[in-house]
Amino acid sequence: MKEFIKLLHEAETIEQDGHRYYLSSMEKTKNRFAKELFRKLSEEEIVHYNRVRQIAGMLAEGKEITKNDIQLSGKSGRIFDSLIRDIKSDQPAGSEIEALQFAKKLEQKSIAHYQNAMKSAGDAMVMEFLSQLVIEEEGHFRSISESIEYIEDPQAWFSRKERSHYDGA
Repeated sequence: MKEFIKLLHEAETIEQDGHRYYLSSMEKTKNRFAKELFRKLSEEEIVHYNRVRQIAGMLAEGKEITKNDIQLSGKSGRIFDSLIRDIKSDQPAGSEIEALQFAKKLEQKSIAHYQNAMKSAGDAMVMEFLSQLVIEEEGHFRSISESIEYIEDPQAWFSRKERSHYDGA
């Protein structure tokens, strides 16, 4: 159990690093769409950090983990969907694309860490919690990927999305 708790403490660090990176990127970007994406990602990473910290503490104290303890945002990390409705990309983004590419790497690191932790999770609730984290981080990854496509070429992105509705793809 100590090794597993150590994995959770490592996850806390990963989530904190993500939160700090997203805040820093949000402050640097001038593109409104990217700024809002980074803001939402930073908020979700802090939710993850707090929940991972809580679970690690409960396990260290030998407490039982309940369904309520493992609840996350319930959004499955799909930030892009709400952004595309609310905010249009207002200017070309060069450094924003680089920041988003790095953000994808952060999310991949989180996904890999939680998938690895799942291998040693002995508790069903903890396993479900880690699974939820993987789903949310995968949603973040997809949101970042779609954001890159959208920011680079909004017209092509909209054209592709409209075509998929007509083609059924």
